[in-house]
Amino acid sequence: MSTHEYNDLFLKCQNTGKYHVFTFDIEGSKKMTYNGNNERLEAQYKIIELAMMMYKIIQQKELKENKKILVFENEFTRLGEPRLNVFGYKQEPFLFGDLIGFTVYRDTITRDEVIEIFNKCKKALNINFEFHLADGYYETNNWLEGKEKYFRGYCIDLLSNLHKDYNKEVRKALQKQKKI
Repeated sequence: MSTHEYNDLFLKCQNTGKYHVFTFDIEGSKKMTYNGNNERLEAQYKIIELAMMMYKIIQQKELKENKKILVFENEFTRLGEPRLNVFGYKQEPFLFGDLIGFTVYRDTITRDEVIEIFNKCKKALNINFEFHLADGYYETNNWLEGKEKYFRGYCIDLLSNLHKDYNKEVRKALQKQKKI
């Protein structure tokens, strides 16, 4: 089955999912050049810096508030470490092409706080390209539970493509739920 076949589980768990994932996908990256000024390679380096800077700020918030915010569970690896051969994008923060993201536990940090951190870091790094920002909830990091619970890998895939036309119905449903 394709990940979009689980969109009903995505919509269902937006009010109950344990995990809150954020994705930041560069707008128009396919139009960026590879030769000459190597715009796309430079963007790749910048988004890695951005992901790490945001992650560190949230880690500092964890320490300051003495609470667990960032998700890092069994079989996860850190960005920059070799990935384990485990299905489901189990790296934190994560990087896939021109997309970065990370996962937090539900209700430990607000969407507005994450966007504020994102904008602060983007400005500090002098990043002048735009992003598609998406966030949503999922229920499990275990693919074997993916028929009954909404799985991390499906969520990241959906969020990375939420802005695309073929996900128009999901966006409409989220708007009805007042989630976007």
